[in-house]
Amino acid sequence: MAITPIYSNPPMPGAISPLPAPGAMGPGATGPAAPTAPLAPTSDSKLVGGTPSPASTDFPNMLKNMLGQLNDLAQQADGLAAKAAGGEDVDLHQLMVSMDTASLGFDLGVQVRNRLLEAYQEITKMSV
Repeated sequence: MAITPIYSNPPMPGAISPLPAPGAMGPGATGPAAPTAPLAPTSDSKLVGGTPSPASTDFPNMLKNMLGQLNDLAQQADGLAAKAAGGEDVDLHQLMVSMDTASLGFDLGVQVRNRLLEAYQEITKMSV
């Protein structure tokens, strides 16, 4: 059963026409096509044999690793800033990129912390 519009406005000049129905194009026609098979998982997928690997389900260790990476970014930026302040030859572009990366990482860490606190507060408000 086709749906008919309530108001039939004439098409505007230069307007894009709607796509035809999937079977209306005929064989050999070019146009949007539905995928024929599901996409294969990428090589960096954490799934092994259809089940999550132990590393992907261990949230505290994942969080600890991410905080360690954020700390490394901050230390790298601080090291470059200290070299620049000491008069050593430091690429200004690299210094600014490392400082911005550390700043964005810190902001991300703060947002994750805020979300975790909100989730904890919601859980504590639940009645058993």
